[in-house]
Amino acid sequence: MSVMPRWVLILSALVMLSTCIPCAYHWATTPADKYFTGICEQTSDQNTYFMWARQVQGGRLLVHDLHTSEDHDPILPSLPWLTLGLAARLLPVPLPYLYHVFRLILGFTYLVIIYLALSEFFTGERERAYAFVIITLGSGFGALTDLFNYAAGRGVLFTADLMPELWAYHSVLVLPHFALALVALAGLLLLLLRAYKRPTWGLALGAAACLALLTSVHPYTSAVIVPVLALHFVACRLIKPTGWRASWVNLVAILGFLPPAAFFVWQVRLSDIMQTWCNVLLSPLPVVYMTGLGVALPLALLGAAFLLREYKRSLAQWLVLLWPLVTAIAAYSFPLVKQERRCVEGLHIPLAMLAAIGITGWALPWLRARLPKWSLRAVGVLCMCLLLAFMLPTNVKLLVDDAVSQEGVIPMDWARAFEWLRLSTDEGARVMTSGRVGNFAARYAERQVYAGHFHLTIDFEHKRKAASRFFDPSTPNEERLRILVGSRCDYVAANAEQAKALRGWSELAEVFSSPAMTIYAFPSGGP
Repeated sequence: MSVMPRWVLILSALVMLSTCIPCAYHWATTPADKYFTGICEQTSDQNTYFMWARQVQGGRLLVHDLHTSEDHDPILPSLPWLTLGLAARLLPVPLPYLYHVFRLILGFTYLVIIYLALSEFFTGERERAYAFVIITLGSGFGALTDLFNYAAGRGVLFTADLMPELWAYHSVLVLPHFALALVALAGLLLLLLRAYKRPTWGLALGAAACLALLTSVHPYTSAVIVPVLALHFVACRLIKPTGWRASWVNLVAILGFLPPAAFFVWQVRLSDIMQTWCNVLLSPLPVVYMTGLGVALPLALLGAAFLLREYKRSLAQWLVLLWPLVTAIAAYSFPLVKQERRCVEGLHIPLAMLAAIGITGWALPWLRARLPKWSLRAVGVLCMCLLLAFMLPTNVKLLVDDAVSQEGVIPMDWARAFEWLRLSTDEGARVMTSGRVGNFAARYAERQVYAGHFHLTIDFEHKRKAASRFFDPSTPNEERLRILVGSRCDYVAANAEQAKALRGWSELAEVFSSPAMTIYAFPSGGP
C-alpha cells in the first residue's frame, strides 16, 4: 500500500475549506434586518433535509412531510438526516453548523479514499496526480458559456455545471448526503480494485456494505453501479476467461444492494409522500452534458482509445471503461429510470481516471515532441496548469454565485413569524402559504403548509395556482374563502405583498404582525 502524500491531504483540506467561503461571507455580511438560513443554493431541497433533521432532533424517528397539508403516515428519513438529527440531539451545536461540519468531514473523507483507490489503479504518481486533481477540482465550461451568453445578449449555450451530481466540487459544496454517497462510492471502488488483485471474502463483504450504504443514500446511483458490476462480471467471463475468478466479488457486492433497495421500494409503494418525492427528473440534451463535463471529456475519450489499443486490459481497466458507457445509457433510459439526471453522479470518477491516461498517453508525448528543450517534469507541470486553467474558473464562479445569491436569505420578520407559529400553535396546525414562504415555514415553524417543496407537496402545481389566486388582490372574497376552506388550513402566513390582499377581510383574525410577514388565524378552518 502506498503512503498517502502530504500534498493530497493539504489539497483536500484547502478544497473543503474553500467550500465554506459563500456561507462565511453571508454570515459576516447579512444585515440585521435579514436572516441567513445557512444555505446558499438548492434551498427547496436543503430546507427539506433540515425539516427532517429537526423532527429527529425533536425526538421522532418517523417524520412527517410538512410540505403538504394532506394527512399521511410518517416515513423513516434517509440515513444522513436521521444521523444529523440524532447528532443534534446529543451535541450542543446549532443544526446549520452541524450540517456543514458533516459536509466538510464527509467531503474530506471522500477525497482521501478516492486517492487510495487511484493508488490501486495507477502505478505511476503522475497519473494519480492528474486523476486526483480532476476529481477534486473538476468542472465544465460553465464560466465560458456564461461569458458567451452575456456577449450574445441571450441564452445560446447551456451547460450542466449547475447540477451538483455532475462534479464532486459542487456536490461537496452544497449537499452532505451527496458527499456521503461519494464516500460509499469511493470505498466500493477501492475495495473492488484491491479484490481484483487478491480477492478475499473480507473485501467482497466490505464492497457489499459500501453498496448498501450507497443505495440507502442514493438508490439512483446504484441503478448505474449494479448494472456496471453485472456487465463487468459477464465481460470478464467472455473477454477475459480467467477474470471471473477475481470478479466474483462483483456478485457479492451486488447482494449489498438488495436489502436497502427492497426497503426503498416498499416505502415508496406504501407512502404517497415517497411517490411524490420520486418525481421524473429527465437528463438535458447530450450537448449540455458535454459542456458540463468540460475538458475532461475529450481527454477521457483519448484515454479510452489508448486503453482499447492495448492488447491486454486488466479487470480494473475494463471496469473503468464500462462505467461511463452504462451511465450514458442510464442517463437516457426514461421511463425505465425516471430520475435519469441522478444517474450521472459518480461519472466524474472514471472520466478522471481515463483523462489521466489520456494526458500521460497522448497529451504529454505530443507536447514533448513540440517542446524538445523542455524536461518531462516541465511539460507535466504545463499540463497541470492548463488543466487548472480550464477547471478553476467555473468553480470560482460557483463560489461567487453562492456568495452573492439571496436565495437562502429571508427577512428577519419571517424567522420571527415562523418561531411564533412553532411556539404558539398546535402541532396539527396547517398553514396556507405560497411556495417560497411554505418551504421555509415547514423547516422553521415545523407545521404543515399548503405548498412548500415542489417535489414533496402533493399536487403542487394545482396548489401553486390556488395559492396564487388566494393571495391575488383581484380575487373575490367568496372564491378566496372557498380556496381556504378547501385547503383545510387554520392559519395563513402572508408576506408583505400578500398581506395587502387580505387586509380587512373579516374571515381572518390577525395574530402576528410585522412589516414583512403577517400571520392570520382562520377560526373556521382545520380538518
